[in-house]
Amino acid sequence: GLVFGGGPFWILGLGVVAAGAWLAIAGMQRARFRTGGGGAGVVRIVEGQLSYFGPFDGGVLAIENVTAVALRQKTWILSHEDGNPVEIPTTAEGAEALFDVFANLPGLRTQDVLDALNAPGAGYQVLWEKRPARLH
Repeated sequence: GLVFGGGPFWILGLGVVAAGAWLAIAGMQRARFRTGGGGAGVVRIVEGQLSYFGPFDGGVLAIENVTAVALRQKTWILSHEDGNPVEIPTTAEGAEALFDVFANLPGLRTQDVLDALNAPGAGYQVLWEKRPARLH
């Protein structure tokens, strides 16, 4: 066979199909994370720094210093080592960039974030907390 021939091309093709499936799943999760724009404020992520500029407040934090992620009534609450928590509406312009931030936090499952985001009338939910470093 032409279709199911052996050799390295078959393995390469299988790898391409697997990568395509992974990208499709990641794309669907990213689409579900978007809650629409038009909300208050603007989120920017540049070189490991997350900035939120809102109409009444805002903040800047180093992504590596995030200690907890919570969600309260369609507002992300990011606690960090550098100061007061930063509260970001899920509909803020550029808030979809938080998907990548959350995806890189160890132990935070994307599905848990999506479930919390889509839960109607959910109160304050802590979705992730940084584990303290062990001394020994």
